[in-house]
Amino acid sequence: MFKLPVCPHCGTIYRYKDVRKVWGEDIKNTYKTMDHNKAHNHTCYHCQKEFRAQSLPDALVLVLMIVVLNIGTLLFMLSIMTDLQFGWLFVITFLYIALFNVLLPFFIKFKKIDKKKNYYY
Repeated sequence: MFKLPVCPHCGTIYRYKDVRKVWGEDIKNTYKTMDHNKAHNHTCYHCQKEFRAQSLPDALVLVLMIVVLNIGTLLFMLSIMTDLQFGWLFVITFLYIALFNVLLPFFIKFKKIDKKKNYYY
C-alpha cells in the first residue's frame, strides 16, 4: 500500500510531486467543470496514454487509520494528563491532518480508461 502509483499502460513510476499535482488537478477540475468523465483524465508523460487517478477506496483506509490514531492519542493524553489544555489537543489533531496530507499520494492508484464505455477498469 505504501508505494507511489505507476502508469497502468507502461509502468512509469510517478514521483511524489507529480502524484500530488495529478491529485490537485483532479480536485480543481472537478469543482470547476463538474464533468466527472473529463475532469479525471490525465496523460502519461512517458507513453502519452490517458489514465485516471482513483483515490476513494484506499484513501478511506487512510482516513480510518488517521482517525483511530488521533482518537487513541487524544484519549491517552486525556487519561494520563489531568491538567491538559485543549490547545494541545488541537495541535495534535492538526498534526494528524498534516500526516494525512503527506501520506495521501501513497494511497492513490492510476487506472486505465475504457474508451468504449468511458469509465476506468
